[in-house]
Amino acid sequence: MTHRIAIAPSGFKESLSAARVAEAIAVGVRRVIPDADLDLIPLVDGGEGTAEALALAGGGRLVPCTATGPVGDPVPSHFALLGGGGTTPGPLTAVVEMAAVAGLALVPPGLRHPGATTTYGVGELIRAALDAGARRILIGCGDSGTSDGGAGALQALGARLTDRHGRELRRGGGALHELEHIDPSGLDRRLAGAELLVACNPYNVLCGKRGVARVFGPQKGATPAEVELLSAGLERWAAVLTRDLLPALNRDHAPAFARNPNRDRDRDRDRDPNRDPNRHRHRHRPRPSRPAFRSTCVRPPAQVRPAVSEPGWRPWARGSSPGTTSCSTASTSTPGWPVPTS
Repeated sequence: MTHRIAIAPSGFKESLSAARVAEAIAVGVRRVIPDADLDLIPLVDGGEGTAEALALAGGGRLVPCTATGPVGDPVPSHFALLGGGGTTPGPLTAVVEMAAVAGLALVPPGLRHPGATTTYGVGELIRAALDAGARRILIGCGDSGTSDGGAGALQALGARLTDRHGRELRRGGGALHELEHIDPSGLDRRLAGAELLVACNPYNVLCGKRGVARVFGPQKGATPAEVELLSAGLERWAAVLTRDLLPALNRDHAPAFARNPNRDRDRDRDRDPNRDPNRHRHRHRPRPSRPAFRSTCVRPPAQVRPAVSEPGWRPWARGSSPGTTSCSTASTSTPGWPVPTS
């Protein structure tokens, strides 16, 4: 009798990605049951290993590159490309994994001060994905070593953040409490034709007593005083975003990915004095229009079976390391993706 075994692990934080854990388990199973039919299904939540797992599930490839790491030094990184036919039809989709360029594992233990770390490299990966032709970009936000609310990524994409004296804000969440103005005029115009999706924890809010700085700041090395500074900075960040960036992004000339074309219709509907707010409140109320900025769960399509089931399966062949390219000029000509061999 042939044994069919599903191997569906999550990753070991700061140690092994979910795909590598699945590989290791498969090696052990193969030693005991040589003829087993193995299905490798790495599970991810937007954190470490997300790009790798989705590339495997969707028949995509990893694109290696170099980007700015969380402490400001260049680090080897990658993003995934899916789509354009095959098992993942539709527009070319990129998976940008924050953990791969701004993750806690990339911050040396002695430098774990989230007030100084930055997501600048995330913006560089988004630019590289646009260079590669992606028009849908999924950003996995888990396992980061930063607490700047994405300010660094916005800077890398061309926005200018300044203090009350008009000086460029330094990178890192520790400077956000000094933020006075956001100038979005320099944002990469290609964002107007792109769809951005975010895979994040839906149970934590940005600010307040249960805000991300207070919940995750200590895990990233913040002292109690730094936690309060980061929390104040994120509150300031949210206020200035609401005042400066969102109105600009909703103007006709701004990037379409942030506009809600039905905003005025929804507002007028809600203000209709003849509308009974309690009528069909839950069952039949029209679904509000969906903004392009939204959260999503990372789930491979149901028809895709992220598995390698051949009896002769063995771990991914390790060849020479693939070449890397700068994220400012990332190319899709170098797949950088090891595939299973039979």
